Amino acid sequence: MSTASCPWADGGSPTPTILTDISPVPGESCLDVAATVRADGFAFVEAALAEPLLLRCGGLSDWQTFSESWNDLGQDHYLAAVGRHRRRRHAIFHLGAGGFELQPHGPHYQHIQYNPLQGSIQRWFEPMEARVCGSESMLTILAFAAKTFGELAPATREWKIEAHQFRIEAAPGRVGEPTTSPRF
Repeated sequence: MSTASCPWADGGSPTPTILTDISPVPGESCLDVAATVRADGFAFVEAALAEPLLLRCGGLSDWQTFSESWNDLGQDHYLAAVGRHRRRRHAIFHLGAGGFELQPHGPHYQHIQYNPLQGSIQRWFEPMEARVCGSESMLTILAFAAKTFGELAPATREWKIEAHQFRIEAAPGRVGEPTTSPRF
């Protein structure tokens, strides 16, 4: 990946950014999303555009079942702040010449440079269910990601993809705090 694709690929830290003006992706293709990521370091895709973008990469006929899988996530026990309630599942995929392949269950790891709250530890989450990993909707999302990020790093032939399902829980008297990430 070149530094043009990733602003901090030179080994430095990502610059903390507070996003106050998030403009949606202009256009209607993976190329438009990739160009926005290349220019801004991220892309915001409005819901009305997300479905047509995904449908260019596959089907979503099982979307209802796919979305219902968020109702059965395991507790995230790695939160640094007491009182936060987040549920999560995790899967690892390999993308190579043979397509997408679900990998054996493994930990999620981020260096402390990228996650100052829970970085530099192996975090084990409950695995995403096989029916979710092999669903038409999940494979469509993976295909969209491969096409989009393939535009940013065309020389990369193999990818390790970590997929996470999150649910932030709120309750009466308890604010649902978002996923902790001081950047982006």
